[in-house]
Amino acid sequence: MTLSKDQWLQFNTPDLVFIAAKQLPETTNAPRLSQAQTSSGYEWNFEKPTNLSQPWFGVMCESANNFSALTTQKPQLDDTIELQLVRESNDRKCPATLTDHGWEPTSLAGPKNRYTFEALGGEKSSGFIFGFHDKSRRHITRVAFCLLRGESVLIGSAESGSATPLAISAEGFEQIKTAVRSMAFE
Repeated sequence: MTLSKDQWLQFNTPDLVFIAAKQLPETTNAPRLSQAQTSSGYEWNFEKPTNLSQPWFGVMCESANNFSALTTQKPQLDDTIELQLVRESNDRKCPATLTDHGWEPTSLAGPKNRYTFEALGGEKSSGFIFGFHDKSRRHITRVAFCLLRGESVLIGSAESGSATPLAISAEGFEQIKTAVRSMAFE
């Protein structure tokens, strides 16, 4: 991943957080992984409760086998209920499918007028990014992206973690897309 001036990466086992800022925020204000225990393991998301206009995202690794809609290949039907719940959660985090025509949003993405969608393709991976926006289309309120290479998937997201949504500008969303495009599997 290529970083520009005023961009940071923060490694936290098992996740990574990208932040575009003049300086790395203090731990109390930094984006973070939020996890809640469930019957199938943990439900997780990345959140940032303050400075909601700052461009950022978090990334986790996953196996393509733990999705049911990421590709047109259907998973085995004899899976446990726990694995089915993991797949449902991952499908919500990555609401697009790779078809013969490229990446296409699924119904889990919601109404098309509520997001900006872009397919991402590179030499080392393929994927997509969503920018979910407010009704005025002035701000991005949530970011979701997934990059796929073979059986490896990077799931990325940014959310506020509070009742007040993110308010990332179009320029900030472009910074996020540039950073995501520079990510490569090695």
